[in-house]
Parts: sequence; C-alpha cells; structure tokens
Amino acid sequence: MSAITSDRGWAEFRAAATCEASNTSKPRRFLSPVSGSLRVSLYQAGLWEQLVALGVVAEQSAAWQQRVGALLSGPGSAGALAETPAVPDTVQATLRPYQAAGFGWLRVLWQAGLGGVLADDMGLGKTLQTLSAIAAARQDGPADPILVVAPTSVVSTWVSEAARFAPGLRVVAITETGRRRAAAAVAALAADADVVVTSYTLVRLDEAEYRE
Repeated sequence: MSAITSDRGWAEFRAAATCEASNTSKPRRFLSPVSGSLRVSLYQAGLWEQLVALGVVAEQSAAWQQRVGALLSGPGSAGALAETPAVPDTVQATLRPYQAAGFGWLRVLWQAGLGGVLADDMGLGKTLQTLSAIAAARQDGPADPILVVAPTSVVSTWVSEAARFAPGLRVVAITETGRRRAAAAVAALAADADVVVTSYTLVRLDEAEYRE
C-alpha cells in the first residue's frame, strides 16, 4: 500500500499503489506516461471512491479528503443547495436566491482550490456574488491579494461596486502600465490590498510583474 501526495489540486499515488490500479481499465487512463504514477485531479473527484474500493488508497491526505468531500457534498451537489453558507455580515446587500446559490458554489470551489466559471447573464449580479465570495475568503484569515482582471471599461465599476457592497475590502485599481507607474511596482501597490483590479490589456503588457 502507498501514501499519496497532493499539490495544486492533484493527488499522486506512488508506485506501489499504481501497480494495483494499472490492472483495472478505468484508472489506467490516469497513469502518467512519464513517471507511471497515477494522478487524479479534483475535477475527477468521483473517481476517488472507486480508488478506495479498489484498495488503491491506503493513506488519504487530510487536505485532499476535505477538498473531495466539499465537492461531493457541498453546494452544487445533489440535494445540497439548501445548505448554502451564510453570506458574510460585511457584505451590505441581500442576495437573491440564485445569487446566494452562486455565492455558495464559488465558496466551495475556493475551499477546494479549484477555479470555475460563473456564467450568469449580464446584469444578474456576478460582481456581487464574487465580492461576497472574496469577503468570505478574507474571513478565513490573512492571504495574498485577489487579482481581478476585467475589461478596461469596467475596472472603475468594479472598484465602485466593491465600495458599495463590501466596503470592508481594501481595493486597489491599477490603470497604468509599469512604465507610466515608474517606481510603483504591482507588488508594492498590492501589499496592503485585499483585492487588486486591473485590465486584460495591462496584464498582457506587464505579465511578468503581475506574476510576481
């Protein structure tokens, strides 16, 4: 039997475990052609129970268990939408039922370390749902600033909506290229921020600086 390691939303089973899995047709497609290890993404959370049943998993990473459990039982799973987490008191708005469901889904994705797409139509409150999720994440404890990349025309809207609905968030807007900002580096501007808002164009032009 073998332990697993997990990193960036993946669990990797070392050789002893993959020997067992390679004898079954279903997990075989998840074997790495380079290392021979079995790699399972959080997006394949449903496969986890099959691996447990096959006896592949001997030691389960606590973090991985928590993330997979959130995906299989959290908002968005069957019958779980009624358990949508409470919107933080710092959000100065009452979310409509569909907005509360969207917030709950974003919350689960955040806790599971996954990305997602909130694909509501324009005008239905995607910004409010996202601000609510950011406010909830900030209640979890100190963390790096969250980067919001938006069309140039709505950067100011994001800042004003944040001030209106989540005034407790420290929001910084970056609206100039690195050359025009001179000594004001992105890292320095973001140092005391909860949220950094900028445009697609500026991220493309100053990609290396934003990656830092």
